Amino acid sequence: MKITYTEVHDNLRQLSASITPESYVYDLLNCFGTAKASLTRLKKKFADSDEVISNGQIHFKKASSNLEQELDVLSQQKSLKKNKIRFVFVTDFKTVFARDVKADDTIQLKIEELHDEFEFFLPLAGMERASLASESVADAKAAEKMAKLFDLLKVENAVETEEQIHAMNVFLSRVLFCFFAEDTGIFAKDQFTKTLGSLSHDDGSNVHTVMAELFSVLDTIDRENCSNNFNSFPYVNGGLFAEEISVPRFNTRSLRALIECGSLDWSAINPDIFGSMIQAVMDVKKRSEMGMHYTSVQNIMKVLSPLFLDKLTEEYLQILDTDVKDETKVKNLKALCTRLSKIKIGDMACGSGNFLIIAYKELRQLEMKILKAIRHLEGADDQMNLMFGAPQCGISLGQFYGIEYDDFACSIAILSLWLVEHQMNQQFNEEFGASEATLPLKSFNNIIHGNALRIDWNTVMPNEGEVYIVGNPPFLGARWQEPSHKEDLSLCCKHIDKYKNLDYVCGWFVVAKSYMQSNNASKAAFVSTNSIVQGESVPILWPHILQGGIEIGFCHTSFKWSNNAKYNAGVTCVVIGLQHSAPQSQKLIFDNNIKNLASNINAYLVDAPDQYIYPEARPLSAIPPMVFGNMPNDGGFLILSPEENEEIISIHPNAAKFIKKLVGSKELISGEHRYCLWIEDEDVQEAMVIEPIRERIQKVREYRSASKRAATVKLAEESHRFGEVRYKGVPSLFITRVSSENRPYIPMDFFDKNTISGDRNFVINDAPKYLFSILTSKMHYDWVKAVGGRLETRISYINKVCYNTFPIPTLTESDKEQLEEYAHKIIRERLLNGGTIAELYDPKKMPDSLKNIHCALDTFVDSLYQKEANRTKPLTKGSERLEVLFKLYAEMKEQQ
Repeated sequence: MKITYTEVHDNLRQLSASITPESYVYDLLNCFGTAKASLTRLKKKFADSDEVISNGQIHFKKASSNLEQELDVLSQQKSLKKNKIRFVFVTDFKTVFARDVKADDTIQLKIEELHDEFEFFLPLAGMERASLASESVADAKAAEKMAKLFDLLKVENAVETEEQIHAMNVFLSRVLFCFFAEDTGIFAKDQFTKTLGSLSHDDGSNVHTVMAELFSVLDTIDRENCSNNFNSFPYVNGGLFAEEISVPRFNTRSLRALIECGSLDWSAINPDIFGSMIQAVMDVKKRSEMGMHYTSVQNIMKVLSPLFLDKLTEEYLQILDTDVKDETKVKNLKALCTRLSKIKIGDMACGSGNFLIIAYKELRQLEMKILKAIRHLEGADDQMNLMFGAPQCGISLGQFYGIEYDDFACSIAILSLWLVEHQMNQQFNEEFGASEATLPLKSFNNIIHGNALRIDWNTVMPNEGEVYIVGNPPFLGARWQEPSHKEDLSLCCKHIDKYKNLDYVCGWFVVAKSYMQSNNASKAAFVSTNSIVQGESVPILWPHILQGGIEIGFCHTSFKWSNNAKYNAGVTCVVIGLQHSAPQSQKLIFDNNIKNLASNINAYLVDAPDQYIYPEARPLSAIPPMVFGNMPNDGGFLILSPEENEEIISIHPNAAKFIKKLVGSKELISGEHRYCLWIEDEDVQEAMVIEPIRERIQKVREYRSASKRAATVKLAEESHRFGEVRYKGVPSLFITRVSSENRPYIPMDFFDKNTISGDRNFVINDAPKYLFSILTSKMHYDWVKAVGGRLETRISYINKVCYNTFPIPTLTESDKEQLEEYAHKIIRERLLNGGTIAELYDPKKMPDSLKNIHCALDTFVDSLYQKEANRTKPLTKGSERLEVLFKLYAEMKEQQ
């Protein structure tokens, strides 16, 4: 079982009380849960040494003086990267100097106080402590304290059944509210914590009864029969304390942890950040990434701003700028306020409520701007507020709706909305001198615990008036879906052919499209994995979305997921906004946050007509066919390592005739190679005389004969041959089928006629050099990224989609000569540098000389397509290249 926060802290406290220098580093690693077998190996390897190196963890050194200097010296060693060292740790067993290599962060402390700074070393236990922006430090600290409390409560209380988990979820939600309430003026200052401290026994034995009684009082209006201990607490309502639950039992340690939580300043909490953190705390599987995967405000605004906030703000500014009487402006501003109070916003995968919280805050802030403008235009002041009443807030939590599958996240979403309402009421009060009282809380049942793909969204949020669906639904590729996920998709996508190949997130697009069709004033926008606008997903999903009057109104093209956490999640996302068709309206494409106007946004997120790239059996352009490499289907017996090849030939020199070099995708990229038996039908008898060849062919026969596939059994009759043979005996161009998305070009290279391609490559036999130059250009790379597939995040090249559909421009003989010259330059430069494809095309290490040739080639290829498309301006970025390519593709299809 994975070690917990509390266990790490307690282990280190015990270690600090009894330090044994000879075994300290092993005792330290044991505190963080390192396996005993690993510690035993380390003890044997570094016996009697002052240095211990545990790969992937720590470089420890005992030093007698100049600890800081020793730390600096060790931190510069190249072996740190090789051994994947996370911490450099130097000590004289009085003082510790340590560096987190990944975070580039250093700490100095007394060795007996190490347990007080245990969070710094949490990565040794596989837990990344989020290092957040300054405004989020309070959230991180509070989440860590709550994690400790939760761990301790689990020791004393069973949290296994659905009922027990729900009770714990409700309990924690209530405690969080009380902590927030006593620091933000809802309760008296420290009222909750002081009450618990005064009424609880030191051993914690009565805490559950004290809290159960308090919870009951908080939900009671008539206090006549209530204990005087709690009568000073206000009535809360809102349903937060209505449900009768089993309050967990406490002991001395868990009571102390509870009081420690109360000592924090909960007024500094950001509900939008803290909600996700506390959700991670309660899910041990997610805790190692605590704070890393909440949706940042920046990313949330990529959805909310273009969907509705920008337009509302623009309307507000236009009213102020219009040359009309002040009375007219006031009338229009009040109408806008009324509009704000009627907007409905729903997040049907709301998690802990991030999108709803930010949307609520943004609308409240816009409303305050409008009310201030009205006050200014009417000449009102604070004295008039006293006489005629302060402005009233029209926006309510009742306008916000959600569905969430996780019970605790659902509870936290409701709680967080109450908290942010209180914060915004405080802001409103500071500005206008009055605001609606936070208590009693208003009941609202708009956040539903359930499965969004199995619930009719109309029953949650009636689709009437101005409605916006937002969110960041879960991404889950087809290969990673559980049976329940597949069943969810079947319920909403069964009318879509090949829906089983779609990412789980597609379900939200399908349901949103269906939901929108009953109301022309409804819109939707989601954060999604970028795989849904690439490769085979596009022609499967989008013809069903972009029909029936629905179009893409705006999008953010692919961007790396980021938030305020120091180590950001490495997911590539898009944002897609759906709206009812408005042919004359300008659509918006945000490319690296640069806003571009578009007349239409197609499913590949390009300003081009709606079109879908379907697989083609043969090239649409006049270029040679691209075929799969050769598949052995041999159990590995036709394949030889360099050593095996050398051994066979040294004993049987005549075997060389039947062996060829074999290059798969790995070998193409890494520069390595293997060998294979390659025996023509007419040479079988001659080859069988050679014993090691005969033995291998026999093993292939046995392997194929044992197969359950009839086609493979049939191949046993020709066990000297690869299962699938496409070799032509001519020089060929090999292109890897799967490659890293980090390389700037698709890996490919020429090989002589005696080299066999494996089945993880595509092959163009007798490929002309000019074609190599076009295929290794940015133009082709951008096309592949747009229409090709993905294997995880890696690029999956598909010949029928990436190559056969690729438009080749009209080329003069002069054009071909220049392209061939570039091909020669690239090949020559590769040879001069002497590296592998992996080394030469590593974006961090690519030689400038090679990079310059490619840049010149890209410019030349771009000019050919610019000319073909009759464009006046040069092509400068991927989106412009794709616009041209889609135009040329449409023309090719028309000419078929």
